[in-house]
Amino acid sequence: MGIGLERYWGIGPKTRAKFEKKLGVEGSQKAVLHSDFDSLLATGVGLGRVVSILRRVGEGKNIDALGSLDSKNEYKNILGVVQKFSVSSRVKNKIKIISPMSSIGLINEQLELIFDTVEAWKLIPEEDQKVILDWLKKCDNTKEIGNIAVEISTLLYDMGSLGGVFQEIENLDIEVLQKVVSSIGHLNEEFFENGDAEGVKLSRESIENLIGMEDDIYQIIEEIREKNINGFVEFKEEVYASLTRKTGIDTSLIRSIEVEELIEADEFISEIIRKLKTKFRNEIDERKRELDGENREFVEKSRDDINKSVEAIDKIAFYLSLALFSLSLGMTKPIVRKDSLYIKIKKGRNLSMLDSSEGGIKPIDYTIGTSESLTQMESKKLAVLTGRKGSGKTTLLDTIFHITTLANMGLPVPAEHAEVGLFDSIILQKCSGKQNFTETREMLKSMIPPIVEGKKTLLLVDEIEMTTGIRDAPEMLRWILDLAMKGESMGIFSTHIAKAIVPIGDGIRMEGIDKDRFGEEYQPIPNLIAKPTIELVIEEIVSSTKRKKELAAYRELDIKFGDRLFQRKLNDPKWKK
Repeated sequence: MGIGLERYWGIGPKTRAKFEKKLGVEGSQKAVLHSDFDSLLATGVGLGRVVSILRRVGEGKNIDALGSLDSKNEYKNILGVVQKFSVSSRVKNKIKIISPMSSIGLINEQLELIFDTVEAWKLIPEEDQKVILDWLKKCDNTKEIGNIAVEISTLLYDMGSLGGVFQEIENLDIEVLQKVVSSIGHLNEEFFENGDAEGVKLSRESIENLIGMEDDIYQIIEEIREKNINGFVEFKEEVYASLTRKTGIDTSLIRSIEVEELIEADEFISEIIRKLKTKFRNEIDERKRELDGENREFVEKSRDDINKSVEAIDKIAFYLSLALFSLSLGMTKPIVRKDSLYIKIKKGRNLSMLDSSEGGIKPIDYTIGTSESLTQMESKKLAVLTGRKGSGKTTLLDTIFHITTLANMGLPVPAEHAEVGLFDSIILQKCSGKQNFTETREMLKSMIPPIVEGKKTLLLVDEIEMTTGIRDAPEMLRWILDLAMKGESMGIFSTHIAKAIVPIGDGIRMEGIDKDRFGEEYQPIPNLIAKPTIELVIEEIVSSTKRKKELAAYRELDIKFGDRLFQRKLNDPKWKK
């Protein structure tokens, strides 16, 4: 049976052995299926390994959609932002295993619950919000998680129907949990101060009365002397009667206390009081032991209800964290469509820039893909994106990756409106410029398999020429574009070699970012091949140069650049004077 664990990705013989040694076979399988971090980490397996395993466990998870190293790294950056809104450290682990999903139903179900929780949270008074958050932080105490979860459950129940994920409380047996809270409270309390169980209260009051009598011993002796008592027997009876009057303790009980008779009168009374206090304290201790046993037994019998409470509170903490992520960053609910290969974003924002609070974040509108609702220009599967260095091409690709990946994970997105397809593979490829065997192989192995396998693939490729080299980049880019056009792929390829691949196919559009000419930052302009940095530099030099010899030198660049704006300026008659 143990071998069954190894069907889960990342569980080899060593990991399986650790799981089974601590949890047993069935316990291990249950812990994996329920993403039970507490149990799995208690086996000694590292957090990174547990996270890697659990990212692949569960209905509809599709972590393999992140098909490139850059996709995985940016995915971790996304999770890092989301984790900042965790209501406890315990929730951070749950957030680490959120993955892209392959089920529209699961995505919509999760989104609905997140945004229902957003609305529910808005209606909770600020003071109650603070109380809830303070209690949820206590869930980091793993050893006391059961007790804490029960306390939070009863607290939320007392707040009334809150809506959203808080409705999980309605599935619990609150009556049992309230009794558990009471039992745990009695187990932790001192009866001398707070006990009110049957018989205990009377004993405690008797002790308090006896303590009060300790200062009145000589007054009792004086009162007895005034009665002209003769003999020790009569003295004892008067003492018993006096103590009964003053404390309410039954005379027969006082008389049962054995005290040495050959002592002074004050010592006799003091000894009776001391022994009575000891007797009552022993009775309280015995009753406490009996009640503690009953309370422990009840708590153990209620273990299933307690565990359900832990599960409910974990779910509440998880979805509340996602709701706070949405509220704090002004996120919206995306529309994810299964059979549509397109992306439509209105006023989308870069998540990393949003999280770092960089001023002046320019939102973008962007549409690409195939849909009946799109214009002819918008309805293109592929785009070649141009622009000088620093124009915002990489930021645009990251923004589209953030919004698409968040939506495919069933999470809120940083856009006023977003519609995206459900993708089998999301490839973000940032070419580093190293131009070595490993980098080139990684790039091709991440992009080509999902394309030729007919998977619905989103390709976001940043400057392919930085890996292939300028000489081979045009042919390589044409080849990848042709492959993508044949399959179920769509994407955006930013490049500085757009001129070298013209003309392009019907399903591909050319676009460029040119803030200087159009005043739009990060916003691509259709049918524009934006000027590369070198051309902009030469234009600026030509515009400001007055020496004819330098101008003559720049004319020689016509071989390299062709008839472009700066060349037309060079050919202007005014330069021939």
